Order: sequence, then structure tokens, then C-alpha cells
Amino acid sequence: MAFIVLLPIIVMGFVLLISLIAVKNRGNIENGAPRPNRNAMQILDERFARGEIDEAEYVRKKTVLQR
Repeated sequence: MAFIVLLPIIVMGFVLLISLIAVKNRGNIENGAPRPNRNAMQILDERFARGEIDEAEYVRKKTVLQR
């Protein structure tokens, strides 16, 4: 009899846990959180490819990073 009363509580706890994990993971993806394996040069290359910086700024920053 006690199991029948506890079962809905256990199921709701499991659903809540899965929901919290899903929301946390979705938030990281939507916020554009940086991937941990990217280095500064890769980020610079991506910014140049997207057109966020011009060629002169790209070359200047690349020179600084290569020191």
C-alpha cells in the first residue's frame, strides 16, 4: 500500500530532474556558450569568416596571438 502512495512522488521527481537537465542544456546551446575546445586563433578565424572583423583587424590580432 505504501508503494502505491510513493510511486507518483518518485515519478514526479524523476520527471522534474529530467526537465531541469534538459532546460540547463538547452540554455547553454541557445546562449552560444563557447565550446571548451576552441582556442583564441579559432575564435578569431570564425569572427573573420562571419564578417565581424575586417582583414586589417584580423591580420593585426593574428600577429598579436602568434607572439
